[in-house]
Amino acid sequence: MQTIIQQYVKNCPVCVQNMKTVHSKDPVKPLNVDGPNKRYEFDITNLIDDLQEAFGIKYCLCIIDLFSRKRMIYGLQNKRSDIILQNIIEFCLNNGFPQ
Repeated sequence: MQTIIQQYVKNCPVCVQNMKTVHSKDPVKPLNVDGPNKRYEFDITNLIDDLQEAFGIKYCLCIIDLFSRKRMIYGLQNKRSDIILQNIIEFCLNNGFPQ
């Protein structure tokens, strides 16, 4: 029965015309994190103009512990590497360095 349906779809002009190309995606693989403070994720984002004016910061550094999903957000005046590193070290001193 399945082969009959497949053959019909291949030969049906309406089906062929409306058939969409299916793109294969790489399978999502879970991260193996077996405890807190093993792996962190870092991201820097721009803040919207209203927040920039209200708080005087332009960027936001977000650090996430991938096991516990604990988040820490630091406001940044700029994206200079020494400022970013200082905040990452502060986070690690308070929460533990990744192993």
